[in-house]
Amino acid sequence: MKASHASEKRRKRAETGREKRRKRAETGREKRRKRAETGREKRRKRAETGREKRRKRAETGREKRRKRAETGREKRRKRAETGREKRRKRAETGREKRRKRAETGREKRRKRAETGREKRRKRAETGREKRRKRAETGREKRRKRAETGREKRRKRAETGREKRRKRAETGTTGGHVRAEENCAS
Repeated sequence: MKASHASEKRRKRAETGREKRRKRAETGREKRRKRAETGREKRRKRAETGREKRRKRAETGREKRRKRAETGREKRRKRAETGREKRRKRAETGREKRRKRAETGREKRRKRAETGREKRRKRAETGREKRRKRAETGREKRRKRAETGREKRRKRAETGREKRRKRAETGTTGGHVRAEENCAS
């Protein structure tokens, strides 16, 4: 039996409704799928961003540590160099001081020796001078003594001559006679 026009319409309307519901369900499914996919994508991107940030932070940290270590090494190297330089300078200063001290000592010894030589020379000169003066004084004394002797001898001779002359004048016996008279008296 052929279906009536009304029932056909109902069948079609039912089919249309089914179709619309199916499509709506599909659209919903699609939207949910897309939303889920978007969420997944967003989460993936966020995770990737986080990973990237962590990687960069780690790299920055590594770089900072490397730089710090390098700075430390450089500072230690400089400090060691400064220390070496200071030690070298101190050693040089010490050497210089010792050299100067030795030079001063040498100079003092040289001066002392010179002073000693000078003193000995002066002493010797003084001795020579004293001996010369003593000799001169001795010569002078001897000369004076000789002169005095000569003078005394001359006077004695003169006195003798004078006595002889007087005796001759008085006469040979005259003196004796007088002497006898004196004794008698």
